[in-house]
Amino acid sequence: MDHAIETRFNRLEDMIGQLINMVASIKEDYIALKAQQDNMRKDQVAMREDITELRNSQNKLQTVMESMKEDNETRHREIFKGLSTMEADRDLIWEKSIFNEREIAKMRPHVFTAQ
Repeated sequence: MDHAIETRFNRLEDMIGQLINMVASIKEDYIALKAQQDNMRKDQVAMREDITELRNSQNKLQTVMESMKEDNETRHREIFKGLSTMEADRDLIWEKSIFNEREIAKMRPHVFTAQ
């Protein structure tokens, strides 16, 4: 009987040793998973910061684009106003030229007959 009891104790010791090894292995896996999880959290925080920076950059670009659009519209109005003024000046010059040509045509017979 002593031998049977001793055999059972040896088996129990082996089983407890295996359990301890299994628990140690599980603990190592748990520690590794926890480290991976911590790294993933850090990566998520970094990604959130990057996304925030990208959004800020996008907002700045949008502001710059809106400013450029306003500047372009202002320049367009100024150029159009200048062209309108030039067109009015051209029309006035043509009117004066036509008027002067008519006046010259009226005066030609008098100038050439007086000689």
